[in-house]
Amino acid sequence: MSKEKLTRDSELYEEVMRNKVINNSEFESEFTGTVDLDYTIDYECDLWWKSLDEKEYFSNISISRLIDLQSMSEVRLAEECGKSLTSHTWRATGDVKFEVEVKYVIKLPDSETVVAVTSLDLNSGSDKRKAEGLVSSIVNEESVDVTLEDGLILINTGENVFKSDLVEEFDDYGKDRSDQLINYLASEGLYVSSKIEDPRHEDNRVYIPVTIGDAKLEFAFDEPESNQDFWEIADLYGEGDPLLMANSEVFVCLNHLDNSSDNLMEDGLFTVHTEPKNSLTRNILGTLNLGRVKSKTNALLNSFY
Repeated sequence: MSKEKLTRDSELYEEVMRNKVINNSEFESEFTGTVDLDYTIDYECDLWWKSLDEKEYFSNISISRLIDLQSMSEVRLAEECGKSLTSHTWRATGDVKFEVEVKYVIKLPDSETVVAVTSLDLNSGSDKRKAEGLVSSIVNEESVDVTLEDGLILINTGENVFKSDLVEEFDDYGKDRSDQLINYLASEGLYVSSKIEDPRHEDNRVYIPVTIGDAKLEFAFDEPESNQDFWEIADLYGEGDPLLMANSEVFVCLNHLDNSSDNLMEDGLFTVHTEPKNSLTRNILGTLNLGRVKSKTNALLNSFY
């Protein structure tokens, strides 16, 4: 049998040598900027009556379902959890459990690309900082250190190491609002600096757009001529004229990470504030009633849902 030239395409190199070569390279891999994101929302309810305490879970719910649950009173939420009001008046509060699945492409030192998926919790300020370290590195196409194992990839960004799964190909999740979440996670801080854009309207409804990175949020107000919340924002940022609000700086936070009750507006997923709040997040404040909507504006569900 004749000897063949050893190349990167050789079976021996691919099966035996490639991983060792890549694993011995330090920060010679790089993100390509290709990224998509999926998310899962669970709602954990704590129910009580006198000394009795139980839990109920709503798994993998939509944003509109989350808004519905958060808007319920303690007694109504307990009823939604299956507690009859005929014998005892149970009460319940809810806590959001949020998980994201980030999919992205990495170019390895040998110029080959691989697709990886990382699952991350997003339930605290520290979770946000960790996710921010990964997503901002992906978006900015930064160099990383990669270690390949059987079906897994370890990604060292310099601040954190992420143990991720390798998948065959990159395909979009197609999840609503993923672009907004990617831009939020790629931006610095729990409360992300954002800009108000020119208001838009449709019939008797006005929308206040807010940009977050390259994505846009829209907050809707019905009957704007008499909507007090709308005019409070116009007074604050436009001296009473809604057309002067554009380019004003506001700060956006994920709703379930926001511990402040004085937001300007919210849409179920994000809240908007005049300034950054402290970094203490809701999951730390275990005694708070987390089942109540704290919306000041009751912004309407719009085309994002």
